[in-house]
Amino acid sequence: MPVCKYKEALIESVNTISKMAFDEDSVTHDVTAVALPIHDKFAVGKIYTRDSVLFSGSLWLPAVFEVYNQYQNSDLHYEIVAQDGELCATGKKIITLEGRLKDILAIERTLLNFLGRGIGISSATASFKKALLQYGAHIQLLDTRKTLPAYRFFDKYSVLCGGGQNHRMSLGDRILLKENHQAFLTFKQKEGLIKEWQKSGEFYEMEVQSYEELIYALKYNCPHIMLDNFTPEQLKKVADVEKKNSKFEVSGGVHLDNIKSYCFDFIDYISVGALTHSVKTPDLTLLIE
Repeated sequence: MPVCKYKEALIESVNTISKMAFDEDSVTHDVTAVALPIHDKFAVGKIYTRDSVLFSGSLWLPAVFEVYNQYQNSDLHYEIVAQDGELCATGKKIITLEGRLKDILAIERTLLNFLGRGIGISSATASFKKALLQYGAHIQLLDTRKTLPAYRFFDKYSVLCGGGQNHRMSLGDRILLKENHQAFLTFKQKEGLIKEWQKSGEFYEMEVQSYEELIYALKYNCPHIMLDNFTPEQLKKVADVEKKNSKFEVSGGVHLDNIKSYCFDFIDYISVGALTHSVKTPDLTLLIE
């Protein structure tokens, strides 16, 4: 299980979105379950993965079950068989549920939705991490803030499970001087701000769009420089630049099929928005036994 510095915030977040999910699914008014003569029967349900995946969920799943049990005043019991960060082969059982059939069926969709998103993110992250280990083991994989609204902690924790690292959690984490900020600053203003941050010891990051902007950022010893949408051809030119103590991050346009071409020795980080904004849900299924 990865080290999570925001466990309390993650659990609080999952509590909130679980309530929202159960409300929108009307789990207290399942007309199908009520119409059947078997809804109060005791049952055992098991969730399996039909894909090879990297698991994410053992840390936050208890919060989902706790909310449901309070919601429905149920006594649904569960066992999480997999651990966060564990590689699960096709056909592996990951969760066992025991309780009233109507409770298992009521929680099923919400549970699979959460699991599908979390495991989808962690599995995609693991694929990128594997590629980096092959082509640029020194490079660290970062996520972005391109997360599903209200799922910030959930999505970023899933990235940790897959072997990635978190970039900014929110706007309050660090100063990031982006292109749209710089468009409204004069050269003198920007220079003054940078000198002020350096004097105070404030950590900051600058986004650069060109080789010329990179040279400017290096002139002022910017500690973290984001090379935004640089092509591999543009990066070849950067190879001859003296970095000093600056860290270089590549952001934009990196996919599994081209990541090798971005793995230069001078690159410290590669950030990938697709980890959280283009989630491919794995094939998970719940079977009643």
